[in-house]
Amino acid sequence: MLIAGILWLLGRVVSPKQTNNQLPNSGSINASSNDNMSLGEEIFITKNNSTEKVEGSKAFAKGDFATAVKLFTAALNKNRNDPETLIYLNNANAELNKSNTKPPIKVGVILILGTVDQAEETLRGVAQAQDALNNSRDKINGAWLQLQIAAISNFRDTRAIESINRKLIDDPTILALIGFTRDSSIYNARRLVMVSTGNLNSRQSFQSQKYVFYATPSPDIFSDKLAEYIVKKTGIKNIAICKDSSSQQTQERSREPSISRDILIKLHQESIKSNKYEGKVTNTNCDFGDSTPVGDILRRARTDGAEGLLLFPSYRSINDPNSKFFELIRENQKQGRLPLFGSQIMYNSRMLQYGRENLNKMVLAVPWHRDANPDNPFSTEASRLWGGEVSPRTAIVYDALQAIITGLREDSSREGLQKTLSKPDFVAFGAAGRIKFSPTGVRDREGGVFLVRVEPCTSGRGCDSDSQLRFDLIQN
Repeated sequence: MLIAGILWLLGRVVSPKQTNNQLPNSGSINASSNDNMSLGEEIFITKNNSTEKVEGSKAFAKGDFATAVKLFTAALNKNRNDPETLIYLNNANAELNKSNTKPPIKVGVILILGTVDQAEETLRGVAQAQDALNNSRDKINGAWLQLQIAAISNFRDTRAIESINRKLIDDPTILALIGFTRDSSIYNARRLVMVSTGNLNSRQSFQSQKYVFYATPSPDIFSDKLAEYIVKKTGIKNIAICKDSSSQQTQERSREPSISRDILIKLHQESIKSNKYEGKVTNTNCDFGDSTPVGDILRRARTDGAEGLLLFPSYRSINDPNSKFFELIRENQKQGRLPLFGSQIMYNSRMLQYGRENLNKMVLAVPWHRDANPDNPFSTEASRLWGGEVSPRTAIVYDALQAIITGLREDSSREGLQKTLSKPDFVAFGAAGRIKFSPTGVRDREGGVFLVRVEPCTSGRGCDSDSQLRFDLIQN
């Protein structure tokens, strides 16, 4: 699954308020609002709803923004770990402080209502960037920022997505979008910038694409980074790849956009076997979706010359401690432990809780890590706002909005923003470091590709309390 796809799948490494990654019930998410669009008049995240939040939304809908500000503030005092409320508070303040010369600047946020965790992780990223901006002196040349949330309950509902896109594009007050796209033509045709939080394209031509930018590097950059580490750093020349071909994958991919697992595996194979690294991939049939005993799989991998395992489990596998995936991990420990490497989907606390010591020293390539930029205030501010550490999804969404904010400060028009982001010397700074786009709109490698390794905890920061393990940054 692609970075993007992976991004919403990434659970919190250590989350502000950990919840099970299950589909939400009616008491957690409202997927049937009036028009799936809201500046504050609709509530999408209904988990831990307070009377103040509900009444604040009603006041916002009536245009009573002063009352809305008071009520949303009271709601945050009860539950600070609610990014939707913080966004609506900022939106209401923007209405109170607008003038004829400085109306609010509006950015749309496409939100997938997949799980409560995933939706909140997305909203935390934009809420943190918006709140910091609106509490600064200059804002966007004096103008407040509003965020228009556009909610989608099912990524496969093409009609709903078309309807949402049409509403956003046809609203002249919206100057940019944050979210995802499989079809860049609609944004190019209407000249509206979309900063995608996941790169759903793989080594394809981007030449006709001008208005879509990506907040993460392309998938092959991640596969190259991991291949370099496997072959050059560890000296492993031959690796077996394990995947999950179960029929459940089709269901899983319907929740949120992601690159095909087969394409992702192919990218890693190509990187490892490239002339640059000259590694090998065994022909071992290592599949979590068939009936072959895991002991037989591992013995066959060793017979085939495998010196390590590169893992591509399904979402379902990593959320089930009794899955064949975790069974193979445990058996690998018993048989003598082949080194483990994996995809970004494994960068979450559940992996540590279920895999425990069997995952020790496993290496992943990921889009963000709290220690990658120690002087960056993002992590400290996130901890203050949300009461804990945040996920890579939050960091990448934050970066997407930071790129837009930086561009709008130079030119606050749709076409002007596109020209600004496309400049060779354009640079913004976000949670994952430098944000700079290639001529095709893809974020460069320097800002957003990091290697992490599972290690025993040496301090409380980032430590999973159950396993006493954490993901440590591998320094270059």
